[in-house]
Amino acid sequence: MSTTRPLKRSRSFSPLTMDNKWKKILKKWTELTSMPDLFAKNGKKCIHFDVQLNYNTETVTVRQVYSDGINSEIYMIDFWSNDTPTQQNVILKLSTDKTMTTEIEAELQMWSFLNGGNAPKVYAYNHKAIISELCTSEIKEETLPKGFKEPPKHLEKLDLNKKRWVGTYNTALGPSARRILNIANSVYKESGLYNIDPNISNYMVIHGRDVQIDYAKERFDSETQFEKWFVKLPGKLQNEKLRDLLIEKNPSAYPPAFYWWKKFVGGASADVEIQHGWEKYQWNTYLKALQIKRNTFVEHLRTQYAEIMKSQPPPPPTEYLAKPTFVF
Repeated sequence: MSTTRPLKRSRSFSPLTMDNKWKKILKKWTELTSMPDLFAKNGKKCIHFDVQLNYNTETVTVRQVYSDGINSEIYMIDFWSNDTPTQQNVILKLSTDKTMTTEIEAELQMWSFLNGGNAPKVYAYNHKAIISELCTSEIKEETLPKGFKEPPKHLEKLDLNKKRWVGTYNTALGPSARRILNIANSVYKESGLYNIDPNISNYMVIHGRDVQIDYAKERFDSETQFEKWFVKLPGKLQNEKLRDLLIEKNPSAYPPAFYWWKKFVGGASADVEIQHGWEKYQWNTYLKALQIKRNTFVEHLRTQYAEIMKSQPPPPPTEYLAKPTFVF
């Protein structure tokens, strides 16, 4: 994007307080997005406009940035001063997921923030987008070490099934997946919410605090928790259809761990039926057993590797050519 200050156009807006400036910016941006898209040099969408903040006319830039999310577009917001843009500590998220309205997702995110601080703070929202606190870093994808060696390609192969399961266990028991489980447990404990799609792109970090950033796949664990949230909604959002959307008809006994397991481990349909009824203490036992199973499979693969290498004939002796003799 060019750093040249956009041309200012005269506007007539009511004065804003610091508390509602993001609402005004979101409202103006929403109006402008009904017009044909404008793009910066990097091919991303970008809009410049003026807004009245504290009796001063300020120029604002809302610019799209790269995002891994397939159901949303992410934008940064810059304020201009002395022909220089300054990025603000917020993001604007435009959701393209139609399974839940943006207003309801924002209210769920606010609920999680207010009950446990497990989400970025929401500053403004409307039917189109959410402006919320800017996260400081991603959760880096980290797994456990591989744990075994592969024989040379021309030799016998290791047990493919055990290799696949060790790869799965290395991911599930690795630092990233365990952090996601910890966040899921905290969100559930503090707000009664759980995420049916706990993939790593839905979680980030704010100044050392892990948070969940996407609430479009959220559910309540009970009627009681739902009602606590529902009665605090703005009247225009209190739709009884939300009950069917946000409360599963046959929820698992401990949803945070169940959906984490489905995402990172999975298994046969028979396992799903069994683990659907597991309580939290059973999941704690399962995680310990999973570590033992992973270690056992790694030892099996190491033993198999040693046997394959041992069965090979020794390499032929190195042949040395006799040095020529010179007679003078």
